[in-house]
Amino acid sequence: MYVTDVTVCRAGQFQCGGNTSHVCIPNERLCDGAADCADNSDEHNCGTLAHCSSQSNKHTKHLSNL
Repeated sequence: MYVTDVTVCRAGQFQCGGNTSHVCIPNERLCDGAADCADNSDEHNCGTLAHCSSQSNKHTKHLSNL
């Protein structure tokens, strides 16, 4: 067995900065308008707000380039 310097995030998580970072954040924090990763990678490749439901006041985000 050998040890590597690679972090693998769990299902439902995003790895900040790709394989060079050891920080994982919940997918719910992607494209939320707040930089949760030091390199702001959680806010890259975000689409535009496509739908707002007036009944539930919930927003649906669509991601591009995924």
